Amino acid sequence: TAVMSPPPEWEVLEDAEVRETNQVNSPPGPLKLAKGSVVEQVQLLGEQLEYKLVRGAGPKQGWVFICTGCRSSMWIRNGYFPPWVEQLKRLGVDEEAARYASIN
Repeated sequence: TAVMSPPPEWEVLEDAEVRETNQVNSPPGPLKLAKGSVVEQVQLLGEQLEYKLVRGAGPKQGWVFICTGCRSSMWIRNGYFPPWVEQLKRLGVDEEAARYASIN
């Protein structure tokens, strides 16, 4: 029997706008995910993350935009790093610097 790993969790680094759908032109809702909240990844479509709130303040579920090439309001937890961070680490950039580069 295959062991299922838990879904990745993301930490909110700054207040993030939440949408009901993954449509880029859909308007954000009135509430934001609060800085410091932790969400569970439901699915990741490009730079759009569908989530369920684990702890913190904000909508219980929804979609947030994560930008891989610019400052992002979200950071992945559970030891998983997006591909661009892994590339920086392979080039000899230490983990903390790679994390910083991915959110700035």
